[in-house]
Amino acid sequence: MSKTLKVLITRPMEQASALAAKLDAQGYEADILALTEITILKVDIPTPLSPLLIFVSANAVRQGLPQLRAAGVDLSACSLNAIGPATARALAAEGLISEAPNSGFRSEELLDHLRTQLLEHTEVSIVCGSGGRGYLKELIERQGLKVNRLEVYRRHLAQDLSLAFQKIQTNEPPDLISVMNGEAIATLSSLVDGSNNSEWKDIPLVVSSSRIQKIAKESGFFTVFCQTDPTESGLIDFLSQFSLT
Repeated sequence: MSKTLKVLITRPMEQASALAAKLDAQGYEADILALTEITILKVDIPTPLSPLLIFVSANAVRQGLPQLRAAGVDLSACSLNAIGPATARALAAEGLISEAPNSGFRSEELLDHLRTQLLEHTEVSIVCGSGGRGYLKELIERQGLKVNRLEVYRRHLAQDLSLAFQKIQTNEPPDLISVMNGEAIATLSSLVDGSNNSEWKDIPLVVSSSRIQKIAKESGFFTVFCQTDPTESGLIDFLSQFSLT
């Protein structure tokens, strides 16, 4: 008799809820432990703003567009680039067309996609979260361009996280845990260590890159899978290879 695959989602609640609904619709049993929350940051928009704009996430779109529009930026005159299809869809929902790589959404792959555009500009603005995509900034600066980081949100630990983890532990443990970044790995590791429930480090993790995979293994997680496509659809495709009996 087959057993429904239980997947624990650790993204911020707004993203996790939508992903959990998609997983449930695909026949998985999704649960949520939101390790972080999103807070809007007010940013000073430089004027004039470079017409080459990179949005690194759907959060960057949601928190950045209102501020760009309030500053009088004519987005229709800008060259908009999105990291990943979810970011492109968030821009499209606002009536904005963007360029996005067909595949590969990490900094090196985005740089390859942008090479022609970078030759036409001397400056680029990256709309991102606090501390995010520092490597992308470094890669673009190596091409001789000035980079403005517009940090429009920050992630911070969710409230009552220990209590939420205790509640999760009263249920049957998940078969897989989806974790997207190194900060989340550190938070999850701290929760597990503090609960004296070390068997949670035997639960397989699914992470978004080889760099995060290395961090997870260094944090004591025994089995860590790396999905080749770090998007929501990529996670769903990756999970399809697992079956429980």
